[in-house]
Amino acid sequence: MNRLLRVWLIASVPLALFGLWTLWAGFGGEGHPHPRYDFGGTVEWANVPVWDGSNSIPLSVDSAIRIGHDYLASNLPSSTGWNLQNIVLAKGRTEPWEYELIFGHGSNREFKVELLRVLMNGQVGRMIMK
Repeated sequence: MNRLLRVWLIASVPLALFGLWTLWAGFGGEGHPHPRYDFGGTVEWANVPVWDGSNSIPLSVDSAIRIGHDYLASNLPSSTGWNLQNIVLAKGRTEPWEYELIFGHGSNREFKVELLRVLMNGQVGRMIMK
């Protein structure tokens, strides 16, 4: 009986440690990448106009689309050009209203997508996976 217990302990301790490492890696360590937005510097949230729907919107839809196109043309040039796939006016829990734009280009075999956030002051953030 002692021999069986000793074998079980020798086998289970490494398995338990491996299981704990797997959980740590998956949730906080080196697990799956999480989306973040790169604004090319610090966002000065105090300088982003606040819109509550009762006044005129600080940045029009057309302006947000033009800003998104200009950003992609200068940072990710493409011979086929970027086409707007979707645009959403959204408000985060703690962030002010913003535009979320999805651009794409290419063919069915090699279609690329870029997700951008355009703040009401015109600052652009590109989604990156970290």
